[in-house]
Parts: sequence; C-alpha cells; structure tokens
Amino acid sequence: MADLHESKSTLRVRNVLSFLLFALITLSSLSLCTRLCFLNEKEISNQFISYNYVSSLQKNITQYAEDVFIKNGIPYDDFEDVITYEQTQELVRVYTLCRLTSNSGYTDETVSTAVEAIQKSFGDEIKKQLEYTDYKYNEQKADLIVGDFGDYINAQVTVGGIDKIHTAVNIGSAVSSVFSALFVIASIILCAIMFFEGKKRYRSVRAISISFMSSGFFELCLCLIVIIISHIKRVDIFPLYLREAFMNYVNTSLEAVAASAVILLLLSLVFSALSWKLKHNKK
Repeated sequence: MADLHESKSTLRVRNVLSFLLFALITLSSLSLCTRLCFLNEKEISNQFISYNYVSSLQKNITQYAEDVFIKNGIPYDDFEDVITYEQTQELVRVYTLCRLTSNSGYTDETVSTAVEAIQKSFGDEIKKQLEYTDYKYNEQKADLIVGDFGDYINAQVTVGGIDKIHTAVNIGSAVSSVFSALFVIASIILCAIMFFEGKKRYRSVRAISISFMSSGFFELCLCLIVIIISHIKRVDIFPLYLREAFMNYVNTSLEAVAASAVILLLLSLVFSALSWKLKHNKK
C-alpha cells in the first residue's frame, strides 16, 4: 500500500514529463542521425563511387560506344578493354569530389581531364579499327564522333541538382549540429527533473525507462513504414544506376536509425534494471 502514497498530481506531472522526454529523446536521436549519416558528405559520396554505380555507368558508356561504331559502320572489338572500369571509377570519383565536397583540389578542369582520358581511348580504338580495314580514316569525322561521345559521357556522369545537395549538406549539417546539442542538453535536464520529481525515485527512473523504450520502438516503426512504402511505390529516378544509388542511401540511413533505436532500447533496459534495484533496495 506504500506505493499509493504519491499524489495524483505527482503521477500526472511525471507522465507529462515522461511524454516530453520521449519527444526530446526522439528528436535528439533523429537529429544526430541527420548530422552523422543523412547529411554526411562521405556517406553520400560512397553511394556514387560504389562498385554497382561505377560498373553500371561503365556499361552504359560501353553500350553507347558500341552503338556509335555500328551506326558509323566501324568494326569493333570488346569495348570493356577500351573503356575500363578504372577509367570510369576515376571519372566518378573526381566528379563527386568536385561537385559534392569542399575539396579544393578537384575542379571542372579535373573532371574534363577524366572525360578526355576516356575519349582518347575511344578515339584510339576508332583509328586502330580503321587502320586494319579497308575504311579510309577521316580524322575530321573521327573528331566529331569523339566530341559527341564526350558530350554523352558528361551527360551520363552529371547528377542533376548535385550542387544543391552540397549546399543542403553544408547548411543542414550546421543546423542539425545546433539542434542535436540543444535536444541532448534538454533531455539530460529533463531526466534530472524527473528523477527528483516525487518521493518514489524508482518510479521516476521507470518513467525515464519508458521514455527511452517508447522512442526506440517509435524509430523502429518509422523504419518499418519507410521500408513498406519503398516496396509498394518505386522511386522514378533515371538512369537506373542513379536510382539504385539513391535507394542505397535510403537503406544506409534506415540502418542508422535502426541502430539508434536499438541503442535506445538497450538504454531503456539499463534504466529498468536501475529502477528494479532502487525499488528493492528501498524495501
């Protein structure tokens, strides 16, 4: 019967504070995920320089090169030996570093150099094939074909709005850092207030535990909802390798939120154990 000694007003205040703590913990967790993962230049860059993205881009460029040769009646060999994975990887790397990061060592000129390296391999292949056939090598026509090929490469490697992504990352990172600090500090203060609210310390700690648990389950549910929506409705982004990069980014972000949720649930168990210990020590 001793547990009934606390007034209803104390219980009501504790419940309100517990809900507020749940909101603050959730906001703290999501803002930290935003700062460390969602708006992380390195994480976003990794989606572009991944093997799947580079190999898909290489396949597109190679297929276009073969089509150009067929269209102009030029014999061709295996273009995978001409337009290599390493060349394509270097192009994607310098383009990403130039457009998405603040690295001053990479400029439009660096990107042009990477494009020209692939163009040269393509042009050398034209000349080689024509030298070993009865076709007459027309340098002027070959230069036009190589120039059009370079335009195609530029179009394929270009990601629309990538400069806006860079701006959003810079501004968003600063804003999320400020809000993360504010939410974390507010959560700590509220935990302290809750701990000293009322005479039953174990009840206060149990309420804190419930806040952490609720936040953890909320984030897990949020991840589940996003997964279900992504399976029901496909995102229309073209080319396909760009859509795959976007979905990989979404999945990486979900993994970060899920990891955060697990940490919150573990903290909830810690507070639950502490509550149980305080209750039995009092007895």
